[in-house]
Amino acid sequence: MRDDILIALRRMRRKKASALAIVFLLALAVASVGCVFAVAYGLLWKPLPYPAQERLVQLNLRSAKMGIDLGWSAPYLDAVAKGSRQLEAVVAYRQRETSLFDDTGKYTGTSEVVSAEPGLFELIGARAALGRTLSSDDAAQGADPVAVIGWNLWKRQYGQSPEVLQQRIQIGGQRHRIVGVLPQGSGFPESDVQVWLPLGFAPEELAPGNAGSFGNLRAVGRLKPQYLAASLGGEMMGLVRSDTALKSIADEIDLQATARSMRYLWIGEREASLKSILLAVFLVFIVTTANACSLFMLRMLGRRQELALLEAVGATAARRSAQTVYEAALLSACAVAAAAAMIPVGLALLRFFDVLPAGIPQAIGFDAATVAAMAAMWAVATAALAASGLSWRKQNVYEVLRQTGNGQTASQATHRARQALVVAQIAATFVLLVGTALLMRSSHRLLEQDVGFDRSDRLVGTIQSARGGSDEPVEVLRAQIAAWLAAVRTVPGVESVALSTSAPFSRTVSVEAFHYAGPGNEGKRTLPNAYVSYVSSDYAKAMGLPLIRGRGFNSADADGKAPIALIDEDLAKQYFGDADPIGKTIRVNDSAIGELVGVTVVGVVGRVRQRTLLSRDEYPSIYLPETVPFNVHGIPTDSVELIVKADRPAVVAELIRARMSEIAPAVKFGSLITMERRISDTIVQQIRLNQLLQILAAITVLLTAVGLYALLSSAVVTRHREFGIRMALGASAEHLMRMVFGQSGRMLMIALGLGLPLALLLGAALKPRLFGISFFDPVSLIAVAALLLLVQIIASAAPARRASKIKPMEALRNE
Repeated sequence: MRDDILIALRRMRRKKASALAIVFLLALAVASVGCVFAVAYGLLWKPLPYPAQERLVQLNLRSAKMGIDLGWSAPYLDAVAKGSRQLEAVVAYRQRETSLFDDTGKYTGTSEVVSAEPGLFELIGARAALGRTLSSDDAAQGADPVAVIGWNLWKRQYGQSPEVLQQRIQIGGQRHRIVGVLPQGSGFPESDVQVWLPLGFAPEELAPGNAGSFGNLRAVGRLKPQYLAASLGGEMMGLVRSDTALKSIADEIDLQATARSMRYLWIGEREASLKSILLAVFLVFIVTTANACSLFMLRMLGRRQELALLEAVGATAARRSAQTVYEAALLSACAVAAAAAMIPVGLALLRFFDVLPAGIPQAIGFDAATVAAMAAMWAVATAALAASGLSWRKQNVYEVLRQTGNGQTASQATHRARQALVVAQIAATFVLLVGTALLMRSSHRLLEQDVGFDRSDRLVGTIQSARGGSDEPVEVLRAQIAAWLAAVRTVPGVESVALSTSAPFSRTVSVEAFHYAGPGNEGKRTLPNAYVSYVSSDYAKAMGLPLIRGRGFNSADADGKAPIALIDEDLAKQYFGDADPIGKTIRVNDSAIGELVGVTVVGVVGRVRQRTLLSRDEYPSIYLPETVPFNVHGIPTDSVELIVKADRPAVVAELIRARMSEIAPAVKFGSLITMERRISDTIVQQIRLNQLLQILAAITVLLTAVGLYALLSSAVVTRHREFGIRMALGASAEHLMRMVFGQSGRMLMIALGLGLPLALLLGAALKPRLFGISFFDPVSLIAVAALLLLVQIIASAAPARRASKIKPMEALRNE
């Protein structure tokens, strides 16, 4: 065996170029599959680093009527925590990004801060590396404000000094005594969280009157051993409906409670994307392995006389086969070793495309499962290479030895095997390209939808307190925003600017009940709901929102907070019918006082998509005037959104940022992006998946072209004498070119016929992710077939031209 391995190594050194090509191709494929598998395994199947991790669940609320996920309100969560027989622990938490200040008030940076019930640390098995974690006494009303910090913050800001327990940290204008430091890597719910504050609920927060205050409250829990997450949703909804006040709101918004594995805190909507990418890289692996097999067969073809001589001098078939298998195994092993070195780069690429999310608790990389997957790929590649290399075994030794050594013949079995490999490549490429085309066209259709306003040349941003809820008076912040807004209007290129509590496609939305005086409304036990936004006077103009009837707001309306409203055309049609709503009074719920307040309709505007591109909004919209709608009572946000219509959005963005630092130092931008970007961010997972699939598809097309070119080139070489004889008998150069193009065309047709059913199966599997197109999309199928036809023509051109240039006398002299 040792001698056979040494012979295989010598053969690899003798033909370095083809060996390196095989190793490089396989290494790319193995690295691609290895990276995606490592991420998929780590996110979907690898155990979480928490005690009883299989029983940890994420508790979710969703309004099916609005089509959005909701945070918990304290009364709902309290009902579940106290009444559940399936949960042995429930923990609530809130997360936000805020500014940090040391004990002297010096700004030290921003951080993710989590306010959590003290039971969180026991739930995730976190113990303090220094000091202690939070206790129930810390969460009691009136308790001394305390904080637990993370290892990275302790190291960066306090130099890992034990005296940190004697210091305080300022968060949101309040000084918190540091009582503990968590070990490195103990961040929850994300690894970059560095501050934890105690969370408790006052009796008034748990009162049924606050049941409709769905905010950013999240919850996780631990199931009792005998229960499963699938049954918990039904129990939670039963507990909700057992309370009259909770049931009324739940029925109104069609509330749904569910429980999923806690890993979905980090996975989110990535599961389908991960599985799609895993399938895509598996197809790339198939195509690449087929290419490698084709190159390996060429290596064997070049050694046919050497192998024939070995057989002639008595080398057994088993010995010759063993040498081929060892060579295949060594090439595959080199490829896997090279792939292992590529995986860190691949993981960084997946992190760039957000396939690998930040903040996950699991370690992603070379774990036992990933090593096993790479070992399996080594075995598959070895078997495929060896099988292709052994296809020459049935040859006539004496016929081979009579040839001149130019390797111009090969068995029919070898030709058929290589053709089958290339057909498999084209078929796999067709399947991958069709899936990619379907997803791309679906995303394009989503983004092309009419959103009800002019999205071009518009910036949208979030403005918030620079100190994250400091004791700076709200009126001071509003005054600075108003002064800055006036300055923005003078910036060159700015056409209009406005503020709103919630611009379209915002993460924050306010849904309020309203009453209208219309037919059929008398005696109704429940009131209809609408999206309610407080907006400045130029909102309609800044948004490009069409005014259908009546008038918009003016500065006097906004300054005086006039009791008037704009409604959208859906509300007008649905609740006023053919009657003119202008001048009519509707009463809108004011959450700050818990009462309906009368407002007069002065205008009707177009319907705007408020929440998502994936489904139509359930509720109409109502707009109320306010000059600076910042920190409005009853609206669940302490920020305000800016909308700017400008000629050059990128240039204007920098100018208005500079004006803010000069005029309004107490506030800052949470974000400032184009409206197109905000809309596309709502389907960012689909877009990033499409980008990654496009890269994989481009690689696969290139590999297919290379494989087809190599096959046709070798076919021209092996049929050199045949073509020479044909030309000597009168065949034209054009006829030989048609033969080469005909061979590649037949292979393409066979591949498309084999790939079409698989492509349709893939399309059917992707059907839930498609929008506006059928999984049997003729445009995608025809476009992909046309692309492969173009690839076939390009790959065939050089071999066909080479065949047409064969000189009959030279070909016959080689006989």
